[in-house]
Amino acid sequence: MGVYSRKLAKGVKWLFRGQHLGNKYCSKCIYLTKQEAKKAEREYISKVEKEVHTPANSIMLLSLMNDRLDELQAKRSVQYYKNTKRYFKQLLDYVGDVEVSKIKTKQLHELFANEAKKFATKGQTNHRHREMQRVIHALF
Repeated sequence: MGVYSRKLAKGVKWLFRGQHLGNKYCSKCIYLTKQEAKKAEREYISKVEKEVHTPANSIMLLSLMNDRLDELQAKRSVQYYKNTKRYFKQLLDYVGDVEVSKIKTKQLHELFANEAKKFATKGQTNHRHREMQRVIHALF
């Protein structure tokens, strides 16, 4: 946390620079006085503290899935996109369209266990089950 002066063509201007919560920050040289720069730095730090201590708005599962599918459609193969879409549909049917922060790890493990039992009763290998796990873990 420091306030520094800098001589520019427009005259002497002030900036603040420092580190808070492991993140470095720096302002532009726009403050006319040292007191203005200190005040701006205090406001910046209080804003960062407020963001850290208040939880962000949680995103719904369906919108997260749609964002991920859009990204995959642009970057991956058609087959991978279709498989991912199928696994997302299974997850959505099992959990429902809830906030992502409300989904528990236990629910995901139950879904994976149910799928493994289905494959075991059919006498199939677990390669699709493992693929489902990779796809869903990549979502989160």
